[in-house]
Amino acid sequence: MNQDREEVKEVVELANRMLDGRLTAKDQARLEHLVLSSQEARVAYVEHLHLHGVLQESTFRQVETLSEVLKLEPTASMPIRKRRGLPHWLPIAAAFVLMGLGWAFGRWHVPTQVTYARLVEVKGARWDGNRLPTVPGVSIAAGRLKLAAGLATIEFDRGARVTMEGPAELEIVNAEKCFLHEGTLTAHVPPQAVGFVVDTRHARLVDHGTDFGVSVGGEGVAQVRVFDGKVELQHHVSGRSLELLTRQGAQVGNGDFERSEREEDDTGALSRRHQVPEGAGVMMLSTAEGGGRAGYAWSPGTDLHFSKQLLILKYCDRPSFRRKAWLGFDLTKLGDRKVKSANLTLMFEATGWGYASLLPDAVFAVYGVNDDSLDQWRSDDLQWSSAPANDVDGAGADLSKAVKLGSFTMPAGVLDGAFSLSGEALRTFLNDDRNRFATLMVVRETSEIGGGGVVHGFAGNEHPMLRPPTLYLEFEE
Repeated sequence: MNQDREEVKEVVELANRMLDGRLTAKDQARLEHLVLSSQEARVAYVEHLHLHGVLQESTFRQVETLSEVLKLEPTASMPIRKRRGLPHWLPIAAAFVLMGLGWAFGRWHVPTQVTYARLVEVKGARWDGNRLPTVPGVSIAAGRLKLAAGLATIEFDRGARVTMEGPAELEIVNAEKCFLHEGTLTAHVPPQAVGFVVDTRHARLVDHGTDFGVSVGGEGVAQVRVFDGKVELQHHVSGRSLELLTRQGAQVGNGDFERSEREEDDTGALSRRHQVPEGAGVMMLSTAEGGGRAGYAWSPGTDLHFSKQLLILKYCDRPSFRRKAWLGFDLTKLGDRKVKSANLTLMFEATGWGYASLLPDAVFAVYGVNDDSLDQWRSDDLQWSSAPANDVDGAGADLSKAVKLGSFTMPAGVLDGAFSLSGEALRTFLNDDRNRFATLMVVRETSEIGGGGVVHGFAGNEHPMLRPPTLYLEFEE
């Protein structure tokens, strides 16, 4: 605790130097370190800058008010006796003395900044040059919030709760209104907040008690989806209004609306590479090498959101829009060497489809197909009904033909990056393979909350920049 108090004192001192223009490069580095590494330091920094702004605004207002008082012309009932030798600066000095006494005894009212919302939760959030405070728990005034990545949930004073999905830029207007400049948000509007407004470049969304999602892309074109309840769209140019009910959506452009009845909507990337030096005892093997292959299949009724560069994953309660991926590794390069350790790495990238805030932490599972007769699949002809070891009705694999090798978790709001699976099960599966071709199956086990949840994807063999699915293998001596 003593260390926390000392760090808070140091943050305040460094912040004062910054405000006075005395901050050196060394001071700046120290301030950044303290603010980034300590929650207490961040709160102290935000509160100190907020107080500075309030005091500065208040001081200017009070000086102006006192100046007006001191400039009052005498009335007829106020005879003035001329005094000689009165310094011309005395009235100004007196004003500041009065101000000082007012501060000391609390007689001056310090106006506080009007706030309209509160930042209640962040997940994997990375902010982009905000002037507004971005520490969870703080109140937020009018202004813009830029979220580079992750999720940030804001609760407006009237009760509406909005979750930004980075990258996004949201402007807080008042307790009943915000403006989505770009990116994606989802909103929950309880009864006491009915009438909450989300403005976009081309249209206004007026809520009538519902849950909905909005995504604004290039040229201000917006995708709107109602998860539950009713939303009214009001077009800025045409003046038309459109009512959307549960599971209905629309695209909003400069000219007009275009209604969409689809159950899965559009919403509106280099990741880290994992590299291992290859030598006699270590090997990197991808699905793009030798006779390797990679592909994905989708359940019947899926009629949108396909990619040649990404392998798509999704699981939901509805039988349509489910997707699973299959990976084929040509193991002939291993020869007769035994694998000592194995790591499967997938390079995820945001697809831009669906709402990330409708999905909690996502669990992904990897299965190994142990029926060698199923290894003859083709990546360009994967069918849901006949894909190797697919459980057509469930989230996973047919365990009579496959074995579960493990799972990994992707935090809510995180959509890209390198994610890996390793362990004894994967090592054993590779060592036990007899035909020198290994088929793996990747699925998302976590279901979305309602419809319109995010669609995950990771790089396949045709991605122009990201590495395809790769095994990092270490061999026994």
